[in-house]
Amino acid sequence: MPPWNPIFGHLYFCYKVTSRLSRDAHPNYLPDTIRRELPELGPIFYLDTWPIGPQMLVVASTRGLYQITQEDSLPKHPRLKHFLNPIAGGLDLVTMEGALWKKWRGIFNPGFSSTYLMSLAGGIVEETENFCKNLQSLAQDHALFHMKDLADNLTMDVIGRIVMNVHLSSQTRNNPLVNGLRSQVKWLTFGADINPFARYNPVRPIVNWYNSRRMNIYINRVIDSRFSELNVRDGNIERANKSIIDLVLTSYLSDRSPNSFANMDPTFKTFTMNQIKLFLFSGHDTTSSTVCYIFYALTTKPDILKRVRNEHNSVFGLNPQEAPELITADPYLLNQLPYTLAVIKEVLRLYPAVSGTRIGELGFDVIDDAGRHFPTRDFLVWDIG
Repeated sequence: MPPWNPIFGHLYFCYKVTSRLSRDAHPNYLPDTIRRELPELGPIFYLDTWPIGPQMLVVASTRGLYQITQEDSLPKHPRLKHFLNPIAGGLDLVTMEGALWKKWRGIFNPGFSSTYLMSLAGGIVEETENFCKNLQSLAQDHALFHMKDLADNLTMDVIGRIVMNVHLSSQTRNNPLVNGLRSQVKWLTFGADINPFARYNPVRPIVNWYNSRRMNIYINRVIDSRFSELNVRDGNIERANKSIIDLVLTSYLSDRSPNSFANMDPTFKTFTMNQIKLFLFSGHDTTSSTVCYIFYALTTKPDILKRVRNEHNSVFGLNPQEAPELITADPYLLNQLPYTLAVIKEVLRLYPAVSGTRIGELGFDVIDDAGRHFPTRDFLVWDIG
């Protein structure tokens, strides 16, 4: 493990290595920064952040990640639920486990089908065209801008189309749902802030309540509208080019008696509403980050960029203006871009946008490539993608 101080544990060491980073750097940079400082440390090591945070076992190796997520999936840490509670209210697919998770995951399963997502390509293409227009406009102005802001707006609009079949239009104007979510994200905390005022800020509950109310009003209106239309159609609706919420409500109504169509189960409605917010939040901090890293990687590797362009030219032709229409007409053309897919996967490997927290268990050790055992009992296990 890194150099340990009997009084400060690893806090002083973490402060030294993170002081070189930007103040708004993502917490996921911490383990990699430590590994760069101590190359001999390896991808699995302990961190003692008491009393600010819990004692942790950092796992950043493929083998280690497989052990704690697939071979013997460790339970998710309560701090994850605490962190996501202002977004999803503790009723979501990320923090659920066991039979309850399987039940609700099954309800949303149709929306995760690749075939179904292909049917929504037209809407995705339309939102991506807006993104490209914004980039072209900024490039012509030779202005400095934050790519993350544009990528956030793109992912918000795409998720809005896929999940709710609504035009959030956050790339062109303000939207109350998007504004509420962004404000909520700024106030999220794992409860491990060094600044006690930041950790116990008395204003946070009020802001959380206000933002939740703004988001819930917007999403509740969408759910009621879709539910009413499905009622008129007796639960039968054309699936093509419909949102995930339509699939979920159709599945819900198919399991109900006709006499119960008039009212939606409150628990089901609450879960659906929370899950929509979680979809938006997840895209806000993962998909948009990956988009930025892809642009960065291609900019720094002109030879790779050239090969990507050549592949696109061979599939879509030499006129990029024709690509949107071609993809909308035949989304499966995207399956003819193996090199582009490889680039995306490599970016995800080099710049993982997600991490997770789990609870260590008695008798469960993570084993590294050298055969060393790392006990997990009483540790927060931090898995870095």
